[in-house]
Amino acid sequence: MKFSKLLTFEKAMLIFILVYSSTALHFSYPEAHLRFIFAFYVILIFYFSTRGLLISCSIDEVEKMISKSGLIVSILSLTYYFMGVYKAGMNFHGNNISYYGLIIDRSIPRLTGIVSDDPNISAFFITLYFFYFLNNLDSNRNRICFIITLICIILTFSRGAYISILIALVISFMIEKDRKWKCRSILLAIIVLFVLVNVLEVLGIGYVDLFKRRFLGMLSSGGSGRSIIWKNAFETFIKNPIFGIGINAFLNYSTSNYGIHNYIHNTFLEVLVESGVVGFFIYGLFLILVFFSCIKLFKKNKETKFLLVTFIGMMFQMFFLSILLSEVFYFIILLIYRYSKEYLSVDTVD
Repeated sequence: MKFSKLLTFEKAMLIFILVYSSTALHFSYPEAHLRFIFAFYVILIFYFSTRGLLISCSIDEVEKMISKSGLIVSILSLTYYFMGVYKAGMNFHGNNISYYGLIIDRSIPRLTGIVSDDPNISAFFITLYFFYFLNNLDSNRNRICFIITLICIILTFSRGAYISILIALVISFMIEKDRKWKCRSILLAIIVLFVLVNVLEVLGIGYVDLFKRRFLGMLSSGGSGRSIIWKNAFETFIKNPIFGIGINAFLNYSTSNYGIHNYIHNTFLEVLVESGVVGFFIYGLFLILVFFSCIKLFKKNKETKFLLVTFIGMMFQMFFLSILLSEVFYFIILLIYRYSKEYLSVDTVD
């Protein structure tokens, strides 16, 4: 475990966790409070253990680990998904039915893979690999890995992931000056999408129709009920604006007061409601510091662009997900720490 020389954004992260955990003093839902505090404790053990490991690895070794783990995760996720497709017998009618790495959600066959039982979280996890391979298309292996990760994300049918990654892609293309890279990546993505759509059609999965139904359904379902939950969350915040209702309290609070047993599905709103403006301000400061570290890294070394666009993509996905305890998010923070130690001077970092 490595605690030496915390960077500024790491200090902000620790302060946020301390402040957020202190909201348990509300004692509204002790078991729920303690559950998240313990989870944060596990996250911190993971963070500082991995921090010590990463600092002993070179950047080349770190990137090899990203590349190899991305290949393994993506191939296994796709394999697990098609095992589910086979198990379902190509019958995708129903709701909330799981087979291996497949979940049938309102008659849509969505990929969960090996990462999670939630397609949205699976897409969030694979975002790192997707942008790493996209920005390193210099080898055949990375091109193949990019294709596989793109297919995985497409098959999650995650609207939040589609929108967020598209925004991050636009930003990535705007800041990239290499025209050859732009043409190659666009052409590769178009070919993959064309082949995938046709293969799915042969398998009896009408991707285009499912895509339309998925996005048109947002209007009638209110984002899978998110609009109602977010409205209730804002009302809760207005009643408890300064210190919130307490860490991990919204699920129980919503059940008691609104009769809806569901998470907020918005990380920023979750922090605002549960820790009030005090916790939200510190959390926002933490994210801003990380973002500016990504920008400094990109200016210093263009090869770190994948960190910047991955972080942007994840930020937008967090508008649709409650992933405050996602280990892959903290792993991104660890990567930013490792690259900062490599490419930025102490004065620039701090």
